Amino acid sequence: MLNRRDFLKGIIASSLATTGCSINPSDNIEFSEMKIQIPKLPTEFKNYRIAFVSDIHHGPFLDPNDLNNLIRILKSKNFDILILGGDYMTVPETKSVFPVKNLDYKNYNIRTSPKKIFKELAALFSTIKPKDGVIAIYGNHERWVAPRECLEEFKNEGINFLVNSSYLLKRGNKILEIYGVDDFWTGIPRLNLKENSNCKILVSHNPDYISELIQQNKNIFNLTLGGHTHGGQICLPIIGGLHYNVKDQNFISGLTKVRDDSYVFTSRGIGVVKAPYRINCRPEVSILELV
Repeated sequence: MLNRRDFLKGIIASSLATTGCSINPSDNIEFSEMKIQIPKLPTEFKNYRIAFVSDIHHGPFLDPNDLNNLIRILKSKNFDILILGGDYMTVPETKSVFPVKNLDYKNYNIRTSPKKIFKELAALFSTIKPKDGVIAIYGNHERWVAPRECLEEFKNEGINFLVNSSYLLKRGNKILEIYGVDDFWTGIPRLNLKENSNCKILVSHNPDYISELIQQNKNIFNLTLGGHTHGGQICLPIIGGLHYNVKDQNFISGLTKVRDDSYVFTSRGIGVVKAPYRINCRPEVSILELV
């Protein structure tokens, strides 16, 4: 006999097959690599490699084996810095109709589970030792629920948590400046940058923030990294993503050229929200090489 979980998956899979769709499990991670041409990049940072992971949404609906697999594969890759783009947790306020994939969260609670999530994630990501460390920013989920616990647990494990602040990378007398901004929806994002000629990277969970900077002619960044959209998460033929959760549809997924010296990269992320499925939208980790 089928249990409820397998029965539901069977119905969904059968329905999707008739439309040419496929369910993408969270362990089917696409590790994409791309080169990004930045004219302003100092030669000292040529071929600098950034691993970017966003929207993990750890909790009841992320299989712990998938999370461990993510860490294992990251450790096998070659990169200079790891950047975490926010939304580390998902804990529904009420019991969900969907089956729990992580039995450690079978009796999840919106008040107590977040701290456990942050502690587990921080411990796992701190085992990755790129040359220039690990950087993290807020997403809307942890900013809504437990921002202090998130910040504390990540910092306790030596992860550099940026909230409207910079992280400077030095090679000789040249600097690559990474600026992490607060969440666009639930925080107060601010630019506190000094005027200089440094090559600049912005990390903003929600790409609508960079849209706002562009509209205000304040985009001083050569590269912006974001997530939040999940690439649509559930994408149907012809229709595309059912919901991207952003106003500006220009930055819903992948690399977009803003001008000759400025790009925006939006990751599809790892996890899920609402319905714990990805359809025609594989989870993604990206390694971006600056040239």
